[in-house]
Amino acid sequence: MKRKEITLYNPQTGEEQNIRIGYSFTMFFFGFFVPFFRKDWQTGFILMLCDIFTLGIASIIFAGFYNAYFSKKLIKKGYKIKN
Repeated sequence: MKRKEITLYNPQTGEEQNIRIGYSFTMFFFGFFVPFFRKDWQTGFILMLCDIFTLGIASIIFAGFYNAYFSKKLIKKGYKIKN
C-alpha cells in the first residue's frame, strides 16, 4: 500500500519536506520530540508543557492533526506544493 504524502519545497532555499497525510504515528509513539526533530521549536515546547500537565495524553490527541498543522505552517512560511 502506497503511503499518501505531499512534498513541499521552499523556492528561496530549495529545501524540501515530505509530509504524510493523516494520523501521525510518529507523534503517537515519540510525543513532543517530533516537532523538535522537524525544527518546529514553538510547537515542541508548547506540546512538552501540555504533555507534562496531561501525562502524555496531549500527544495522543495532537497526533490526529499534527501532519495537517505542520504542512499549513510550512505553507505560511512560503513553501510551495511540489506534487
